[in-house]
Amino acid sequence: MRTLFKTSLFSAFLLIVLSACQHPEDKFIGKWEYDSYKAADSGLGALAGLVPDNWKIKVDQWIENGKDLTNSTIEFKPNGTYEELFRGAPDRVTTVRGQYSVMNDQSQINLKNSDETYVMPIIELTDTSFTYEKKFDQLQIPLTLEITYKRVR
Repeated sequence: MRTLFKTSLFSAFLLIVLSACQHPEDKFIGKWEYDSYKAADSGLGALAGLVPDNWKIKVDQWIENGKDLTNSTIEFKPNGTYEELFRGAPDRVTTVRGQYSVMNDQSQINLKNSDETYVMPIIELTDTSFTYEKKFDQLQIPLTLEITYKRVR
């Protein structure tokens, strides 16, 4: 009886220790780079089938060439900091640094830098990529993009 109690107590202790070692941000730690985007099926995205192909190409070029998307990387570090690099023209690189946190259920990443706090709602997360939702609410008809980053290390 005493051995069973000791074994149960040790198992409970081990379970608590192992659970405490896992943090929601662990899956994000590393360097990620922009991979692709797609318009969500709501707002302007719902009208995608009605847009002429030549307009789609122009919109794609605008989005792909835009700051905050392509040619960007984000690195989540184990110490709770992040660094984003946006490469516009070959001689122009914008760097944003700050703190990040991940919700326990990994449904969103919160980025905080000296200027603002930004929430990245996570749509999909794998070991090699994550997709988040970015809303453009300035327009009368909202546009939501689903932006995918792939792990590079």
